[in-house]
Amino acid sequence: MRRSGSGYEAAGQLTIKGHAQPVTLPFTLSIDGDHARMSGHLTISRRDFEIGVHSDANDMISQNITVNVRVDATRAP
Repeated sequence: MRRSGSGYEAAGQLTIKGHAQPVTLPFTLSIDGDHARMSGHLTISRRDFEIGVHSDANDMISQNITVNVRVDATRAP
């Protein structure tokens, strides 16, 4: 994880249906007292994870998928 502009970036490996790809997730982090919220999104290619590539509708569906991530956390007492 590192700072990037007004937010952060987390680099890692995303595995879907047994197919792994390196990804970088840009996100924002806000902390208010004991509460924290992380929110970010990235775009992946269906082909990289073989999602729907064997479907008859493959050519009619966008190759790019947006993955939205949001985590709300509260500090334990």
